[in-house]
Amino acid sequence: MSALPSQQARVIVTRTVTRVRARHGPASRKAAPIIAPWANSLRRNIGRLHTIVLISTNRVGSAIGEQNAVFCSLVLPRVNGLCSLFLARRTRCLPMTQSLFDQTGSRKYLVARERLSFVSAAVAEGGTVGAFCLTLAFTGARISEVLALRAESIDASNEAIVFETLKQRKRGVFRAVPVPRRLVDLVLRATQGSGRRSRSRFWPWGRTMAWKHVKRVMKSAGIADSLCKPKALRHGFAIDAGQNGVSLNIVQRWMGHARLETTAIYAGAIGEEERALARRTWRALQGALRN
Repeated sequence: MSALPSQQARVIVTRTVTRVRARHGPASRKAAPIIAPWANSLRRNIGRLHTIVLISTNRVGSAIGEQNAVFCSLVLPRVNGLCSLFLARRTRCLPMTQSLFDQTGSRKYLVARERLSFVSAAVAEGGTVGAFCLTLAFTGARISEVLALRAESIDASNEAIVFETLKQRKRGVFRAVPVPRRLVDLVLRATQGSGRRSRSRFWPWGRTMAWKHVKRVMKSAGIADSLCKPKALRHGFAIDAGQNGVSLNIVQRWMGHARLETTAIYAGAIGEEERALARRTWRALQGALRN
């Protein structure tokens, strides 16, 4: 790894500190006392530093501020005396912090068998609750996005449901998710009178009430308590789509993700192709299980 020219490295360090102070105003007063020591240390040891990589995060207000630096140097301990600053204290600064498993190692998504059981339970439930659950299962939308649906959100001719992506920073970002024609008819029939004749929402519930309805249907489907949450449906939709050959950029559009890296996390789930490869390693051992 080639060394970074001293003048160029000084410019990077100076711009980093200046950017934090310029962008965050009062927040920079918290960040400056921590940024200053390693910035001064860098200027003193700049000739021995090998490279600097800057990472920017969207969260502001911590003691460190928005900018962090990762130092790749043979003299790292001498350059960075506050090593704890760049290790465990800011784990959120990693580009991909989401995971398919929770802190106890339990998966956070429904597998295909569980999704099928949920859809069957939603059909048996019927009415507006059943239609709401089916919309979640077939579109992978966020619960707040489904609650915001109105009559004009249903594109019957195109067999699609148009969602406003509510997690984007700006409003007015829409996406169309293709759905079966039978689901379109079922939603319109089940919500007849609640939103079809006006601009009111199909499901006039709050998030808490909607969450309770979904959880009740999931429990009736025999799904484990730890997975009885709308988010598990959303994760399961994305994983099923990827494992059935849908490209990541299309899954990204259906899910309403701003970054492709977020969608790529779902590629880490175990699929049939991976199971087929694993079966080859079991082949010589399976006979012992029959005894």
